[in-house]
Amino acid sequence: MVVRNCIIVFVLTLLYSILRYNVFGSIPVSDIPTIIINKSLSFSLIMFLLLAIVSRINNKVGHHKKYMQFTKAFVILHVLLSLSLLSEKYYPKLYESSRLTISGGTSILFGVVALLSYFFRRNKITILVFYMLIMLHLIFLGYRGWFYFGKWNGMMPPISLLCTIIIFVTMVLVVTSKKNKNELKINAKKIEQNNKENT
Repeated sequence: MVVRNCIIVFVLTLLYSILRYNVFGSIPVSDIPTIIINKSLSFSLIMFLLLAIVSRINNKVGHHKKYMQFTKAFVILHVLLSLSLLSEKYYPKLYESSRLTISGGTSILFGVVALLSYFFRRNKITILVFYMLIMLHLIFLGYRGWFYFGKWNGMMPPISLLCTIIIFVTMVLVVTSKKNKNELKINAKKIEQNNKENT
């Protein structure tokens, strides 16, 4: 089931990327194996993080572990492709006069720190820090194009914006799931206490 879901997510994000950047945008079809696949990888791994948290909340530990394995694989592929494509030709918005802009450099910095923090996820605090770093990476990567709706290719929202929203939802789920678990524990204690009183 997890494998099937991951394949579906990847195919859908790839179709979205092709429509937005090839069909309605100006990126040539020849860049599908590189820049378009890379966009799909980043979009997919963000979706995997959401699905992993949903699985964890629903106590599907096995599903959560598999989603995180797919996330790890896609992160590695995304990083390798991004490094090989990092240039003014493929990421013109990150460059000015052949040098990285302040937003471009900041985005890369948060991306690198997010990658490192991935291996230090031990509790909900470190997990939230990891998500926050990803969000900052995405914000500095594409915020300049988020609010010019008329310039959206095919009126389709930028992937960086969609991923930021998904990460925010994921963070909300992480925070609220803690409250739900605490409430369940409190309710369980109350029931246990009432049973003792009745006996």
